[in-house]
This record gives sequence, C-alpha cells and structure tokens, in this order.
Amino acid sequence: RLLIEVVYSDGEAVSKENWESFQYIVNRNTPQSETVTTLEASAGGWNWETVGEVQYRASGNRLQIQIPRTMLGVETGDFTINFKWSDNMQTDGDIMDFYVHGDVAPGGRYKYQFTAGNPVIPADENSFGKSVWPWIACGGAAAVGCAVGAAVLKKRKKVKKEYSK
Repeated sequence: RLLIEVVYSDGEAVSKENWESFQYIVNRNTPQSETVTTLEASAGGWNWETVGEVQYRASGNRLQIQIPRTMLGVETGDFTINFKWSDNMQTDGDIMDFYVHGDVAPGGRYKYQFTAGNPVIPADENSFGKSVWPWIACGGAAAVGCAVGAAVLKKRKKVKKEYSK
C-alpha cells in the first residue's frame, strides 16, 4: 500500500477528506494484474472511493508507479507529495498498526516527501519559519572566540619556552 498526501505550495491540502492526513491510497486491495492497480481517494476516515487505475511495474526490489497529476487533484503549479509505504497491516484504519505489524517506511508517523515545481522558501528562514541569522551570528562569534583562544594559548606556549631557556 502506498499512502499519499498532496499539498499545494501554500500549505493547503488538495482535499479535505483524508485518513490520518493521507488523501489517497494505491494498492489497498490485490492488484488487478501484474501491471495495473487501483488509486483510491479517502471519503473521510478509512473509507475509500476508486479514482481510477494506475500503471505499475515491479522488478526485483524496485517498484515504479505511474500516477497522473490530475488523478491526485493537481492540474498545474507547485505541490508537495508526502508519502508512506505500508505492507501487511493487520488492522485496517488503525494508524498505530504502523508501529506493531508488518513493514512500513519510513517508520512510525514519518513520511517521505517529494516537492514538484519551484517551492518558495525564504532565503533567511529555516523549515520552522524562524530566522537563521541569530544562529549564524552565534556560530561566527564562537569561531572568533576559538581563534582568539588558540592565539592566546600559542602566545603563552611561546612565552613559556622563552622563560625556560
């Protein structure tokens, strides 16, 4: 199972209906063939409605899934896909099952992320929306402090050598 959350670059979700923030699921049921499976959209909670068929290809330990943007509710523009892979869940609809049964990647409630287009990230902000300049200033001050400390130690060693002669 591939669980998908789609978010526009402004942070707005493509769909309000979701299960634990995931709006779509691929391969919830056994695939129809060796190359076709189903994409479903959440109707709220662990209730799913078929969106359409999607192509996939499995080879060795690799899996490729082809999902048109339009099937994810994205026509154009910048967007982010957060996703998670789950296998062998024992209790459908129970998010805590990610911690107990089967395989899930990434672990627990974490998600992988793919960003399409040109996301707008202010140059002076980190992912928490806080300015990075105080950290840069602290780092610079620490570097200067280390350099001054090293110079003082070097001078003391030189003075000690002169007195010991």
